[in-house]
Amino acid sequence: MWRAILREPLVHFLVAGLFVFLVVDWMGGAERDDTIRVTQDDILTMMQYRSRAFDPAAFEQRWAAMSNAERQTVIDEYIQEEALYREAQRLGLGDNDYVIKRRMIQKVDFLINNRIRLNESVDSTALIEYYESNKEQYRTPSIVTFSHIYFAGGDGEHRAQELLASSQLNRIKSSKALPYGDRFLYHRNYVEESLSTIGSHFGQDFAEELQALEVNDSEWQGPLTSDHGYHLVLISELSDSNVPPYHELRSRVREDYQRVQSASQKKKAVEALIEEYNILIDID
Repeated sequence: MWRAILREPLVHFLVAGLFVFLVVDWMGGAERDDTIRVTQDDILTMMQYRSRAFDPAAFEQRWAAMSNAERQTVIDEYIQEEALYREAQRLGLGDNDYVIKRRMIQKVDFLINNRIRLNESVDSTALIEYYESNKEQYRTPSIVTFSHIYFAGGDGEHRAQELLASSQLNRIKSSKALPYGDRFLYHRNYVEESLSTIGSHFGQDFAEELQALEVNDSEWQGPLTSDHGYHLVLISELSDSNVPPYHELRSRVREDYQRVQSASQKKKAVEALIEEYNILIDID
């Protein structure tokens, strides 16, 4: 009897159809989970990621302040997202997708950052040691405030010296100096600029010459040589580069120290994660 049944074309058709169904289902992905469970935590997580702001307490307040209709809209959006996400998983759309891989890496990175807990009461001795070891990163640049009269061309130095020797020059204040000299590529007046900026406008040699002069806002000095020509300068402020004392930088040092500690803890966490794997490098 079984032999007769197995010879039936209909049985062959049903077996072939079952085989095709199993193959298609296997290629399409895993079995679908038909239950979408919506919790308040899921909703709050979605809201935070959408806003790119991670403050659970603030979003709990926002959720509590919503009307029933507003809440239902958010729930419907979550259900839609979850259904589409599960379908994408079932179809294997995320396989070998580098963009999705990066997004997943970012989420794990976010979780690691959340696990890092820094001690709020940092030992002052540790902060002072950090400050002493990293003083140069707190160095303030040299600052200068000055006006200048520019002289271009081959006779620029002679014209500058001629004006400097005249009795009228020191009666000229910076605001009245515009009619004198030639038009300059950049500015006539520089207020609280770093010497590195001055060097980029005039050349490093000019910046070094300027730094060597005395502050005197009633007497023009020069001529100084720049990459452009010659200059008479009236200096009203010139401060040397320095490192402020620890007590002036305590808050900033604390923030920098904690950032370094956070980066160190994260590095150790990632290294511990990597150690769980066998690494095989197969590169020709």
